Amino acid sequence: GCTATSVLRVGNRLYHINTGDSQSFLGYFIRGSRGDAATTGVAFLTKEHKPHLPEEKARIESMGGTVMLPPPAPPGIKMALSSRVLALLPNGMQLGLAMSRSLGDVEAGNVGVIATPEITTLNLLEIREEIAAKYAGADPDDIDLFVVVASDGIFDHVEPAEVARVLASALFRDGDGAPPPPPGKDKWTLLMAVENIIMTASQRWLENLDQAYRDDISLAVSKVII
Repeated sequence: GCTATSVLRVGNRLYHINTGDSQSFLGYFIRGSRGDAATTGVAFLTKEHKPHLPEEKARIESMGGTVMLPPPAPPGIKMALSSRVLALLPNGMQLGLAMSRSLGDVEAGNVGVIATPEITTLNLLEIREEIAAKYAGADPDDIDLFVVVASDGIFDHVEPAEVARVLASALFRDGDGAPPPPPGKDKWTLLMAVENIIMTASQRWLENLDQAYRDDISLAVSKVII
């Protein structure tokens, strides 16, 4: 099976649609500032559908499924292990699925894993007003918004706030405040910023697991013009 996360804009409403443990977020950047962390952030982040969450766990167990809670991570391993749904496959092997909602996991569907998405509706004008209120004196018209959609291969090792900072640097400030560009480049482009995040996530997978493995890594970004 697989996850699915998407963002749909209709007028000034933004719909975040999510199934599984990939995520999307609405980020913001306040123009006219120094570009430090205080002016770039995440206004909304979708929820990962993990088996240990109370409402997910209750549904799975009500259908005869079993949720396995992870032991503490071994010494030297920074990545937290995931809770899993246990399901028996037709060949007698046991499936351990690390999400409580997914597309295509037929056997797991028999024990409460569903494909129903969680849909969150945001009013862009209201969100911008809320951000302005958070930063005293900020003008809503000076707040730029953008959306990011990414797989858990990114967010398992790179925090959304870090993703927002690097992407906003390329989207709105030509690289001001971002990590140094590659040799021979004098500023960030959006492609360079996306590649930086992907390579950072990949490197952290290697460092944290101490083996040549990483989860699927996908990333998309778009400005939200009001």
